[in-house]
Amino acid sequence: HKLFVQKAARKAKDWVEVWAAMDIPVDRQTLVLEPILSFGLANAPEGLGKILVELLKGHRVKTKTIEEAVQGAFKDKDDSHAILQDFFFGVYPKGPSAAWGWSRTGWSFSQWWKLLEAAFASLKPAGAFDALAALLDRIEAAGGTPLRKQPLLWKPE
Repeated sequence: HKLFVQKAARKAKDWVEVWAAMDIPVDRQTLVLEPILSFGLANAPEGLGKILVELLKGHRVKTKTIEEAVQGAFKDKDDSHAILQDFFFGVYPKGPSAAWGWSRTGWSFSQWWKLLEAAFASLKPAGAFDALAALLDRIEAAGGTPLRKQPLLWKPE
């Protein structure tokens, strides 16, 4: 409650320290993250997507943990606060000629897309479509080039 509602964690990066302090075993992280997401969705959704970005980039949670927690917390809901849009935009893989994106060894477009498919599958179908369209618009705008003309990332690996 204090972390979300009273803003004890002021920035998304503060959650990396909070998560580390909890010292949650990897095999139990979904059991902790899902109720945190559910509480955040219901009470203070602002910045929740960026928190997920920081937890992943800070090596505090694995993609499987995020996938399972999102599937539980967002089951049959819409992403009306653009939480998943913020998350997937924040971890969109850096392309070979892009000035933006996340670059990490082993992180690729196919891994990003696999995680996106699993996460969006939990949303209501119309909500998933709207969320995906908004995300792709945002990626296209950030890239400054239509998606179909952006190199490599949109081609099969």
